Amino acid sequence: MIHYRRGGMSRISHAAILVVLSVFVSSCQPVDQYQDQFWVISDSAKIYERPDTISKLLLEFKFGAEVSCREKNPSYSVAKGWVEAKSGEVSGFMEKRGIAGKEMYEAIRGLMDEAKDAAVQATGLTRKKASLRLKPEKEAFVIGRLKEPAQALVLERLVVTVAEKEKATKQVWYKIRLDDGRAGFVARSDLQLIPPSELNAYTDVRTPVSWYELGEKKDPATGEKGRDYLVTYSSVGSDVGADFTRVEIYIYDLRTKQYATALAKSGLYGKLPVRITDEGDNRKIIDIQEHPKGDEKKIHVMQYTYPSPIKLVKEYVVNDN
Repeated sequence: MIHYRRGGMSRISHAAILVVLSVFVSSCQPVDQYQDQFWVISDSAKIYERPDTISKLLLEFKFGAEVSCREKNPSYSVAKGWVEAKSGEVSGFMEKRGIAGKEMYEAIRGLMDEAKDAAVQATGLTRKKASLRLKPEKEAFVIGRLKEPAQALVLERLVVTVAEKEKATKQVWYKIRLDDGRAGFVARSDLQLIPPSELNAYTDVRTPVSWYELGEKKDPATGEKGRDYLVTYSSVGSDVGADFTRVEIYIYDLRTKQYATALAKSGLYGKLPVRITDEGDNRKIIDIQEHPKGDEKKIHVMQYTYPSPIKLVKEYVVNDN
């Protein structure tokens, strides 16, 4: 005789059904698809409730913020575009402009690190809506479009030769650092150089390229201060393939409150930067470099002492490697 246990088959069936239901329910659970990361590369970025700047603002980020998103390697887009984004428990939509994937963000951070302690050659003001680029090229990645004019420290001047329609043209670019630490390249047309106002008598009648503060003086009786400068200039209306063609050193006289020209050299095929080495006790060595007679394979170095009297102490020619 076969004996059946009451409820035995029922319990087994319930267990099996529970397992099936558990698998089914788990498969229907929403999957967090915010798997990829991107970084904010503009001075600010925002998460909105909907892909529309007039919708509710949920969160705002500064440069360097890391955010999750649904899209793989989102990057700057000239045309308006949006990406679904999430930070913490807040999710919504962000404009693609001003954000970048990991590889691009690391390249931008590397550029910033290089620029952080670089010597300043000049100062200026960017034009409205100037494009800050990752490389000195018109087609290079746009780190940011500067909506308003921004103060900029000029770190380097670059002359780039570009082949356009079987004709080589030269473009001038500046490597700059902004007050917020961002760095990049702007075209010459996007930057206005602004020399120190005390040098207006000299720089208003010439075309300054770079300037360097050599030292500061202070009148112990009145507390008045004055600074000495070295300024490089380019020739107006001509391109000799050099960064500058003339260099002058101006020494401030606390007694007369005027500048005197301590050094003036023209006809140069100058090469930036001018190197200034601090020797201590307010003494400096100034290295001015140029290509002798325009020979780009060689560099003629003229070494001067500071402070006044300015003296040429050494000059030599080396190969430009």
